[in-house]
Amino acid sequence: MKEFRINDYITLKLEDNKTVIYVKGEPFNQCKYLLLNILRERIDDVRDIDSIDETAEILDNSMEENLRRIKIKPRVEFWAHCSNLQAWSEYGYDTRLLHSNLAFPLLEKLVEIGDPIAKRVFKEEIAERLGSGESSVVEFLFRELFVARHLNREEFLDAYLNPQDYNSLIKLEEELGFELEFCWKATEQNTFDIENKRIVIINLFGYKARLKSLNKFKFLKKIIL
Repeated sequence: MKEFRINDYITLKLEDNKTVIYVKGEPFNQCKYLLLNILRERIDDVRDIDSIDETAEILDNSMEENLRRIKIKPRVEFWAHCSNLQAWSEYGYDTRLLHSNLAFPLLEKLVEIGDPIAKRVFKEEIAERLGSGESSVVEFLFRELFVARHLNREEFLDAYLNPQDYNSLIKLEEELGFELEFCWKATEQNTFDIENKRIVIINLFGYKARLKSLNKFKFLKKIIL
């Protein structure tokens, strides 16, 4: 059995020819695979990428198909995972360096067991990746409830909404006398939806009074009244 210690909290072990991540001595069972073998003619597609998630999205999962065809020796795969996680740790758990499917669950686990660096950067990472606008990452953070569990309303809006629309939302809510909730496509009453950090739909179905502050939203596509 091979073993490699990333830091005080993370250790990787090669067990039965499989790489297993341990967090404080307990197995951390999370999907992981190597993105590899980018074809030379596709290098320009990923030259200016900002994250592993963006690479996976640009290449349309084609690297996963390559992985099924290419036989990687277990020891080689083990050391590759060790290298990736060591870089992630050394760069302060920057979630752009791992796929979000692994980075955020692992970072959340590190917060739970008391890693001080994880505690310091976890909310910042969620907010920064929301603000990046990467569709697959944003969808993941909402779908897996990282936003709901770890950001309060003010932190969420500050990260995901531009300052002009944020101020306009506050003024609208003061006029309404209640807060609106974020909702995909604003399908529920008293909700709004955001695209590219702009409020694009407001659903006030059933509300009768005239609202002057609606004029302050410059990018609305739909108002439901």
